[in-house]
Amino acid sequence: NGLEYLSETDNSNKAPLALLEASSSQPDYKSYPGRLRTFANWPNREIAKEVLAKAGFYYKNESDIVQCAYCYIEGYHWVAGDDPLKDHRTWSPACPFTPQELADAGFYYLGTGDQTICFHCGGGLKDWEQNDSPWEQHALWFPKCSYVYLMKGPEYIQEVKDKRNPRPSASSSESETKESAKEAKAEEAVAASSADEEKDKTGEEKTLCKICYKNEVGVVFLPCGHVVACVECSSTLKNCAICRKPLEATVRAFLS
Repeated sequence: NGLEYLSETDNSNKAPLALLEASSSQPDYKSYPGRLRTFANWPNREIAKEVLAKAGFYYKNESDIVQCAYCYIEGYHWVAGDDPLKDHRTWSPACPFTPQELADAGFYYLGTGDQTICFHCGGGLKDWEQNDSPWEQHALWFPKCSYVYLMKGPEYIQEVKDKRNPRPSASSSESETKESAKEAKAEEAVAASSADEEKDKTGEEKTLCKICYKNEVGVVFLPCGHVVACVECSSTLKNCAICRKPLEATVRAFLS
C-alpha cells in the first residue's frame, strides 16, 4: 500500500491521496473558534455546526461540505445521528486531529505531514491511506515489536503475515521456534506464579496490576516468571518490578 518507512534522509514528497495541499490563507482553521466562524451560513439543520467544528471541520460554503483543517479530508450529506468525530477517525485514521486509533496502536505524531513513530520499537510510518488499520500496519512492518506482540499476540501477527502471503524463511522459522519455546516457559511460569499467589490473595486483588493498580495483570516476565503487571505498564519496564532481574522476554498471559 502507500505506507513507507521513515528515515532521517527521506526527502520523499509522496502523500496520501486523501490529503490536499494546505492553504496559507486558512491558519485560523486549526482553532475551534476559527472553524466555528466559517459556519455562519450553515444550511444543514440535521447536524449542529458546533459538533462539526469540534470534530476538526470547517465549512466550505458549498452545500453541506466540510473539510478537516489538518488532513483536508472532506465530508458531506450529513444526516441526523451522524457522529462527525467518529466518521473523521474512520475516513482518516492518521489525521493528527483524530489520533486515538494510532495512539492505541503505539504510534505518536511527529508533527510533519502524517508521519508517525512507535513509542516502543521506534518504527516509523507515513503516507497512511484511508482504509489502513494502524494495528495491522504496525504488525506488518514491525512484526518483532514487543508492544504489538504483547497487545495483539503472535496469532494476530501471523494472520497479518498470512494476509500478505509472505515467503517463509529459515530465519523466520527459527524465530517462531524460539517464540514457541518462550510461550511454553511462560505457561509454566504462569502456573507456578498463580499457585503461589493463590495462597495469600483473592479475587480482584490477585489480578490487579501492581504498578498502575487499574488494569488486570496480563504479562509474564521471563526468566523470573513473575506476573505482576498489565500490558501497558510492562511495555515500559526493563527489569522485573518484583525481583529487579533484567527482562529477557515478556509473554502475554491470559489468567482465568
